[in-house]
Amino acid sequence: MTAQPPPRHAIVIGSGLGGACAAAELRLHGWAVTLLHAPQAAAATDLPVGLMAPLVTAADTASSQLVRAGQAVTLDWAQRLLVAGRDWAPVGCRECNPPPPDAAPRPRRHKALPPPPAAGADWTQPVPQADALWHPRAAWLRPRALADALLRHAGVLPQSAAVAGLRQVGGLAAPSWQVLGRDGGVLAQAPVVLVAAGTASTKVLATANPDVAALVAAWKLARTPGQISWASGSSPPGLVHALNGHGHLIPNVPWPETLQPFGAPAPCLSAQAATFFGASYRHDDADDPPHPRAAEAHANRQRAMELCEAAGHPWQAPPAGELQHWAGSRCTSPDRLPRVGALGSHAPGLWALTGLGSRGLSLAPLAARCVATQLSEHTSPIEPALVIAWAAQRLSK
Repeated sequence: MTAQPPPRHAIVIGSGLGGACAAAELRLHGWAVTLLHAPQAAAATDLPVGLMAPLVTAADTASSQLVRAGQAVTLDWAQRLLVAGRDWAPVGCRECNPPPPDAAPRPRRHKALPPPPAAGADWTQPVPQADALWHPRAAWLRPRALADALLRHAGVLPQSAAVAGLRQVGGLAAPSWQVLGRDGGVLAQAPVVLVAAGTASTKVLATANPDVAALVAAWKLARTPGQISWASGSSPPGLVHALNGHGHLIPNVPWPETLQPFGAPAPCLSAQAATFFGASYRHDDADDPPHPRAAEAHANRQRAMELCEAAGHPWQAPPAGELQHWAGSRCTSPDRLPRVGALGSHAPGLWALTGLGSRGLSLAPLAARCVATQLSEHTSPIEPALVIAWAAQRLSK
């Protein structure tokens, strides 16, 4: 009997949603996977709950197509691995377009949109006699619940490690990568390394060699802090679906009493539901990790009430001082597209999955599947033009 070759080995750096999805997909494609998790790392994956809704643009852009394709993958995983009503819920979403506070009237964008393309007709529908769109397949999810469920499903256990850099060894005949710790010691070694460490990705990748450092600097990825707020025991009267537009709002979410640490068992839910809304954006690094700010809490509350008014469900949200808040950072790119794929001739065997911005729930599972299929030489789940659109070798405009 012919002996089976040993499984190929990959190291994944980062156990947020992107890294967890990548590790799971690689394992399910037959790879041996070492997943390195930074201790006490703050991640957007720890967002209490997120809204996943289509991205609507006047033209069906690459971003819109990627989000739509990605949401199909995420919904499939949610239906297979998560508990509906606890970890996620397919509630649908009405996309409104209220004017921002104290702003002059602006053109309504939804009325100018063409009918959705055939491929997206089941994702987005116009609302008759209203400046709004309906997204029937929109859903809320808990990102950490999805990440943990994927790792359990694939049998991947994260290893705690503080990664400081990368070093290529082995020469052209058998190139390999060493992942180095802060003391210069080797934490792990494999022919393939995928860096999915959010805002820390560029710092880690830049240690590989000067060419890689120049490439990742040209991505111009940024750390973009923000926060969401929620009101326990209060929801807009009669509202059963999510709202999106100038901010977003998710009503009637079962909410645990406390946030759970990474890898903890599923929390016991309280009987009280909560309404989540946000999210703020700011472009400073004054606090790392970010902390909730009173001004952003007030802005989140105001946007939530405007969304409810526009949707025909007026709501007087509790005062900002009675709300709860969560602050975190997104890893964003100037063109709002992530960087996914091989770094090519700059560093054979080195891959990236980063820059997911506010679309991690929509894009991380798809991006991970694309990486796994490319590495395994299987058929990509998306068209070549979309692979190129978010390619890691592409520079920011």
